[in-house]
Amino acid sequence: MLQVAKWVGDYFNAGIYDTHIELKKTPFLEWESPRQLDKLVAKDVMSTKNLTYLYPITRVRSVVQLLRTTSHSGFLVVSPVRPGSIPSVPKSVKQVG
Repeated sequence: MLQVAKWVGDYFNAGIYDTHIELKKTPFLEWESPRQLDKLVAKDVMSTKNLTYLYPITRVRSVVQLLRTTSHSGFLVVSPVRPGSIPSVPKSVKQVG
């Protein structure tokens, strides 16, 4: 019965979770992207001038310096490609704190 009440409420108004997200001004990505982004590719939004990345094994000093000299908090983790090996998709690291 409670679920039916939620469905009816969601039909006429924004859901309670959506309302709380808006009230707290929490950044939130919608399930569907805007249509103008469908043809956007990585080179349209990336800059090669300030590309920053980390290797899986990196000295703490290098990480601290990177965090101090960049204004963003997401970095690619890349592995050097060795001859004869298959490159893997890089993982992203998010700064905590």
